[in-house]
Amino acid sequence: MIINRTTEFQSFLQECFKDERRNIELRLSNEEIEYAKEKYPKAVFKKMSTGICDDGKTWYVVTL
Repeated sequence: MIINRTTEFQSFLQECFKDERRNIELRLSNEEIEYAKEKYPKAVFKKMSTGICDDGKTWYVVTL
């Protein structure tokens, strides 16, 4: 990920998990999953059965 995109994604993740939310559905690329795993090493990523989207991203239930 380029720097600006990484910063935007980091802000997006922080927004998703504010207010003590622990479960959220996210559509992520492989690159975004790797970044999120580094940022939140205890997070669990469960792939949803919806399959891969046209843009190559996949829906996950993410639990912190």
